[in-house]
Amino acid sequence: MNDKSKNEFIEVKLLTGETWIVSNKNVIGYCHKYNGYVTRNLLRSHKCYSKECRHLEKIEDNPYWAVIDQIKAAERRKRETARRLRQEKEKLQKEWADTAQNIANDYGYKVKVIEIRKVPKKKKYILFYISKISDNDCYRYVNLAKDFGASLNGKVELRHIIDIKGNYAVY
Repeated sequence: MNDKSKNEFIEVKLLTGETWIVSNKNVIGYCHKYNGYVTRNLLRSHKCYSKECRHLEKIEDNPYWAVIDQIKAAERRKRETARRLRQEKEKLQKEWADTAQNIANDYGYKVKVIEIRKVPKKKKYILFYISKISDNDCYRYVNLAKDFGASLNGKVELRHIIDIKGNYAVY
C-alpha cells in the first residue's frame, strides 16, 4: 500500500466488509470506524469527506487528494474574489450616491438619491431617487443627470422609484 507511483492491482478489505481486487490508485483512504479501505466511489456514496468524518484517514500520496486540494483552493479563490468585488462595488455605489446627492443639493432639488446602478458593458448609469412629488418628475432634474453623467464620463438615466402599489414613492 505504500508505493502509489505505479498502477497495480491489490486485494483490500473495503469499509463495506467486502474483499476486492482494486487498482491502488482507487484506494484513497482508510476508515477506522469500519476497519476497511475507502475507494473513490465509496467516499462519494458514504459522503465521508463532505461530512468531514473523523474516522477517515487519507492516503496522502494518492493523486486524488492533490486534485481535491486544487479544487478547494480554486473555490476559495473564487469566493474571495467575489467577496472583494462585492465590497468594491458597494463602496463605489455609495460614493456615487453621495456625489449625486451633493449635486442635487447644489441645485436645490428636493430629491433623495437611493441607489445608482451601472449598466453592464455600457457607459450608462441608472439613478434611482424619490422626491416630494408623487408624479414622474425626472424631467425636472435634467441638470442632475447631466452633471452626474459628466463626473462619471457616461450617460445617466433618472428613475423615480415606484412603490408596490404602483405609485411614485415620496418622502
